[in-house]
Parts: sequence; structure tokens; C-alpha cells
Amino acid sequence: MHETERLAAFFATLGRDGLPAVAVSAARTALRRVVEAASADPASRAVAALGERVAGAGSATVLATGALITAPWAAFANAVAAAGRPGRTADVAIVAAALACAQQAGADDDELLVAVVAGRECAARMAAACDESIAQFDRIAVYGATAATVAAGCALGLDRAQLVNALGVVGSMSGGVTEHRRYDRPFALERIQSYGWPAQSAVTAALLAQRGFTGPRSVLEGENGVCRSFSTAGDPRIEELIMGLDSRTFVSAGAGELS
Repeated sequence: MHETERLAAFFATLGRDGLPAVAVSAARTALRRVVEAASADPASRAVAALGERVAGAGSATVLATGALITAPWAAFANAVAAAGRPGRTADVAIVAAALACAQQAGADDDELLVAVVAGRECAARMAAACDESIAQFDRIAVYGATAATVAAGCALGLDRAQLVNALGVVGSMSGGVTEHRRYDRPFALERIQSYGWPAQSAVTAALLAQRGFTGPRSVLEGENGVCRSFSTAGDPRIEELIMGLDSRTFVSAGAGELS
């Protein structure tokens, strides 16, 4: 079984029982911080208006306006808004994607919390595998979309096969070019690239997989997969993706703040 498949099997079977208390507490904190930041930032108003015009009404809330639009656009708007606060991390895309999909699926609070725990765990494992080898790309953009897809998939209740396909779809859309940082005002674009696009791509990928779309099942570890394609400063530590899975060890429980 590929590493991507093993990760999907692990996350697709997570439930509220048995989650480490520290991981649950960190997920609650991430939810609160992202929701507060997204609710207070007016940047999402223009995105919400665009989302309503392009995709129409939906079941997911733009936190700053209360508008109900489609889940991918709500995730995008909330992530862009939340990224306006200092201290932003991969939590922004994870929470924005999880919240949009939880609203679409009618998930309860526990299911939303599990989705955020899963997304944060995926982010911690991707960071352990790739942080030191990714040099010229935006790390959060590279693995934030993967982590947000895990969160979105869990919120939607995807099974193992569907989650593998969602990861395959989003991994095939991964990016992280940093040319914009050479210019005077890169922050607005960075909100979109590092947080908005990953959140929107994650929700889109999860919804596509739910409807039967497929993707490469070795998208993370493959020769042309995410980890190796973006690792320009050395070889990624692929084994870190699945370290301790058999014993249900949560890397994020001891990782502190996400990058």
C-alpha cells in the first residue's frame, strides 16, 4: 500500500474517541483563531461577491458577511480573510476548508473538530517529510492544500478510497511559486496563494472525489509526486509521512504550532 493510501486509511477512520487531548485542544484553538480572524477582516467581502456572481448561492457561510455561497468559494473567502492576521499558519486553509465542508455536509461539532485534528496531523507529517528539502517554493502552499484536503474529506465523510482520490486530485494541482516575493507588495497575492487557493482547491478536490473523480494514489510519495517534485534542496523523508501510524501516534500532538 502506498504512503498516500496508508494516510488516507488512517484519516478516514478517525473518530472523536481516542484522539489525544493535546491534539483536540490545539484544534479547538485553531478553529477559534481562524474563525475570529476571518470574521473581522473585510477582505472577504469582494471575494464573497465574486463567489456569488460566479457560482451562486450555496450552504457555506462567508464569516465576515454572513453570505451563503458554495463551499469552495466560502473556503477561499474565509482563508483569504483569516490570512490577514499575524501568525497565520497552515491552520488557515485547514479550518476554512473543514468549516465549509462541514456546513455543506451538515456535520456536527465533533465531526468538524475531528476534521481539523486530521488536517493538522497531515500538515505536521508533510512538514516532517518536506520542510528541510523545500527551498524555493512556499511550504504552506505546497503541503497546506494536502492537509486542507484531508480536513475537507473528513468533514464530508469520505471513505478511504475517496480520500485517496481527493489527495490525488489536489496534489496534481499543487503549487507554491514565490516570484511574487521579489516585488514590493507581495502580501495580497500571498494570502491567495498560500491560504485561499489551498482551501478552495481542497474543497473542490474533496467534492470531486465524492462524485467519483479519481487521482493518482501515489501522489505524495511518487517519483513525480508532491514531496519529490518540490524538494529542490535535498531528498524528502518519505518515511515521515507514515511514521507511527500503526500505533496511532499523532505527530501534531507534540509538534507545537504549525508552520
